[in-house]
Amino acid sequence: MAVLTAYFDEAGTDSSKPAVAVGCYVATNEQWKYFNTDWQWLKDWQEIKKYFHRTDQESYWEHEETKDWDRNRQITVYQAQHAFIHAYTLKGFAGTVIKEDYDDVIEGVDREALGNAYEFCLRHCLGRLAEFLAQRPNDEITYIIESGAEGEPHLKKAFDVLFASPEHRRSLRLKDINSWGFVGKKAAMPLQAADALAYEAAKEMENRFGLVKRDTRKSFLDLYRHGIDELHWWQREALIKLREQVHASLPKPD
Repeated sequence: MAVLTAYFDEAGTDSSKPAVAVGCYVATNEQWKYFNTDWQWLKDWQEIKKYFHRTDQESYWEHEETKDWDRNRQITVYQAQHAFIHAYTLKGFAGTVIKEDYDDVIEGVDREALGNAYEFCLRHCLGRLAEFLAQRPNDEITYIIESGAEGEPHLKKAFDVLFASPEHRRSLRLKDINSWGFVGKKAAMPLQAADALAYEAAKEMENRFGLVKRDTRKSFLDLYRHGIDELHWWQREALIKLREQVHASLPKPD
């Protein structure tokens, strides 16, 4: 038996961003202990007092702690972060959508069933985590979500809905309301890893399926572990099919 913790963060809360994503990494608590040691070393080396935030690292010249960085230093930090993530996590999950597509396709009773874009992406990650846990029948797990984010109320709502279902409680091993919690990035360094995954997944969604197509970012390719991490980009066509499935599952009027 192993004791696991899954850490979740989101990206795309800024209204100017076309895509939203929720990213998650899961590892044993022993792995997270080693991760914290190395991540703290990297923060100290780079003289980061608060926490690593992928959005801030992208525009490093705008922030006090990173204003002296250059592109080479940014790449070095990214590569170190990704190496620690690869060394100390079992698996990463992410779900992402284009906000406009989701809002156009998922409305009314569909929105009630699936939640808003944040809730939907979280539920996607949790669904994949349930499949992962089915292969580890003796493990226990705790879920940690970033607190203070714009999407926090929506993510809390998603967990509350899942906890109300005995089936979901069993598949996700939600023993009680203490099975999940909200913590800040500074207090829980693994959230900074989930932040990087959510950011890169949202950017990849934007680059592949947004209005302006761009090449895949090298930082995404360096972070993503093909065959290990499970990332899903919900395109408009897939959302339409999902909507049809929801309609088919709803009770028919007399």
